[in-house]
This record gives sequence, C-alpha cells and structure tokens, in this order.
Amino acid sequence: MQHMQPSPVRNPYPPQMGMMPAGSLGISAGAGIGGMEMQQPSYLQPMPGRLPTDRPIVKLSVSLIDTYKEINRVYYREREARRAARQAAAQQQQQQQQAEASSSNQPSNQLGPGTQNNGWDDDNFDYIITPNEVILDRYIVHKRIGKGSFGQVIQAFDKKTNKEVAIKIIKSKRPFLMQARTEIELLTLLNNNDPEDQNNIGEPCCRF
Repeated sequence: MQHMQPSPVRNPYPPQMGMMPAGSLGISAGAGIGGMEMQQPSYLQPMPGRLPTDRPIVKLSVSLIDTYKEINRVYYREREARRAARQAAAQQQQQQQQAEASSSNQPSNQLGPGTQNNGWDDDNFDYIITPNEVILDRYIVHKRIGKGSFGQVIQAFDKKTNKEVAIKIIKSKRPFLMQARTEIELLTLLNNNDPEDQNNIGEPCCRF
C-alpha cells in the first residue's frame, strides 16, 4: 500500500496580487471612477448657540403643540396690548371732545356709552346690544345668541311679519364689511341654485 503525502496548500492570492496601499497604485483616497474627483457629501450644521430643542424640525414635529401654545400666548398678549392702547386713545379722544364741547357750549358727538363709532360700539367695534331696542322701527331686540370674529347675532321679533328672526350685526370696520358682502353674495348664489330649499340653507329676508 502506497503512502501519499499531502501537497502544500496553494495560496490563491499570489504576493504580486495582494492588497496594497492606495498610494502605491497612484490612486488618491478621494478619487472616484476613472480618476474623477468625488466630493464628500456636505451636511447642514446646527446653528452655533442654538439648543437642539429650538431647531425648526423639532418645533414643527415633536414640540408642535408647544409651538401652537406659544403662538397663542404671543397673539393674545399683543391683542391685549393693542386693546389697551385703543382704550387709552379712545378715552383721550373722548376727554378732548368733552373739553371742546364744554368750552364751546356745544353738544358732544358721543351718542352712546361705547368707545368706538360715536359711542355705539365697544372696544372691539361690536354694536352694543340694548334689550327691547327697536331697530328700523320694525325689529324688537331680545338678546344676543352668538358672537364671532366678524360680528354678532341677535334674536329679535319682526313686528311686520310677527316672526322671530336672527339679525347678524357686522363690526363697524371696512374689512369686516367687505367680508359680510361676500357672505351675502355666496348665500344668494346658494339660494338661487336651491329654490326649494332642500339643503336648508336659509333665505335672508333683508339687509340694512
């Protein structure tokens, strides 16, 4: 029986094909395909001195509720400051008018207890409601039943039709007046396309 000796294991990677440093092949570390230079990707760096929680991506995602709360706080703080400034200016104007009226022995233009619109409106330019007041010698005011950004809604009794009606009173400022006209046009358009009132839109009786 012949004895066979194992042959040495052959190295599949000859020395001349082994791994060599990039510099020995004449290839720079930043080189790309075909010897073209490849730029390293640039990343946005955080603003120096800004906390991680103050980043916009955090404010608009994880801390979105807190962001809305802060916006509300700033809005209401500025609104109160504007209201206080209007009140101070209105009081100063009222005192000046009273002084001028007393000095000239002429009646003042102030027709109501309010601070805006010759006394008819309050600080927010909303009409001051007086129960049992008669508007246009036709509508007897009962009470206010709603209030919004553009005005308020009151319940009244129409002496002409003997029916309860709702009257929307717009604030006495031009932007709100323009918005009210747009609402009237939209309501008229909807009513014209629904003559049988199947969608319960409601038809305005008049405007003044």
